[in-house]
Parts: sequence; structure tokens; C-alpha cells
Amino acid sequence: MWHWAKSLMIKGETMRKLGMYSFIGLLTFLVTNILLYVFREILQIPDGISVMIAYAIAALFHFWFHNNLTFKESRESLGNKLKGHMLVSILNYFIGTAVATEVIKFISDNSIVATALSTAVTYLLGFVMLNRFV
Repeated sequence: MWHWAKSLMIKGETMRKLGMYSFIGLLTFLVTNILLYVFREILQIPDGISVMIAYAIAALFHFWFHNNLTFKESRESLGNKLKGHMLVSILNYFIGTAVATEVIKFISDNSIVATALSTAVTYLLGFVMLNRFV
């Protein structure tokens, strides 16, 4: 009798997670770029070091917010959640690079198109994988 209500709740929870995932992704993007600006332009730190520090801080920001907001109901231990996030980040790096490379090779040599498609693919795959692993 209440089966339909239960299925709607699951869909609602997935939509809540997707909304939080999107919002935190946007915040992480902003944090990364603000940090890059501060490190490069204001503090005059070399590019390689700026990117490394900004990425590390943004990754911690990303993990903390997802752990406490998006996937807060997960029964996984903190260690397993961290492993899941690290695995997804590594896989998304390689997937994103492969997609961008193939787009440039076969679809368009425009780096903006390649980056947009690569981001879309890793965004969706990242959400699916984090839902599974975390």
C-alpha cells in the first residue's frame, strides 16, 4: 500500500543528494579559483605550488562538506568515506583527461568544448560513484 510513497522518498533523497552535490561542487570550484588567485596574484607563489596547495585545500573542503551534508546518512566509517572520495577523485582525473583528449582528437579542437564535456562526464560519474562508494 505504501510502496509508492517509499519509492518517492528514495527519489527525493537522491534529488537532495544531487542538489547538495551540485552546490558543493560549485562552492569547491569557487574556493579553488579564489585560492589560485590569492596564491598566484597576491602572494606571488609559483603556479605549480599554487595549484597544488589550492587543490589540496579544495579537496579537503569538498570532502568535509560532502561528508557532513550530502552523504551524512551514510553508515560507512570516516576512513571508508575518505577512501571512497579519494578513489572517485583519482578515477575522475583519468576519466576527465581521457574524455578531454578524445573530444579534442575527434569532435572539436576547442579546449572549452573539451573541458565542458569532460566536466559534465566527471560530474555525473562522480555523483554515481560517490553514491555507491560512500
